[in-house]
Amino acid sequence: MIVQSTPAGPLTASTARETEMRLFFAATPPPPLSAALCAVSQTLLPQSGGRQVPPRLIHLTLAFLGEMPSARVPVLNALAAPLPFIPFTLTLSRAGSFSTRAGWLAPSQTPAELRQLVEVLTSTLNGNGFHVEQRAYRAHLTVLRSLQQPLPAQALAEPLDWYIDHYALVASTLTPHGPRYKIMCRFGRLQDQNSESGTVQQPLP
Repeated sequence: MIVQSTPAGPLTASTARETEMRLFFAATPPPPLSAALCAVSQTLLPQSGGRQVPPRLIHLTLAFLGEMPSARVPVLNALAAPLPFIPFTLTLSRAGSFSTRAGWLAPSQTPAELRQLVEVLTSTLNGNGFHVEQRAYRAHLTVLRSLQQPLPAQALAEPLDWYIDHYALVASTLTPHGPRYKIMCRFGRLQDQNSESGTVQQPLP
């Protein structure tokens, strides 16, 4: 599917700062699950050091877009709204890290429905002029950052099940107190009625 967008024209340095936003598609866990994820990361902290990711910032990235003009948000909403999406359960059963950059929780196996969603999102975005890196998808949730040493790969004593029936286009803004995420639009069971033409801006709790 190709969606035509009106070119925004050249941006000055000042307008670029005002209109650019860091965007990504992601699934965001409900507050009770976010709290449970933080409880798990707390138990892992003595093994790696570092700092915990706050509950409101924990998410499952589906497609990362990076910095782009806010005028592109309606186009992204229109592209994602009609895409097929089948709800699924993600079982987080293991932990590990990417060197000392980030500690994560992940499933032992990535559900086929999740792989399908990532593939269709990536191909649709790349086919409409957006750039999403095409590489093997590794489903994970970052729960620790700035580790003092790598977190040993390990199975969780009690796996966590997450039923995912919607996802979102999320904007990230850097503030003096760290990043702040804002949901621009939802897709799936909680799909916003105006997702094809506008945005619904809601800060994450």
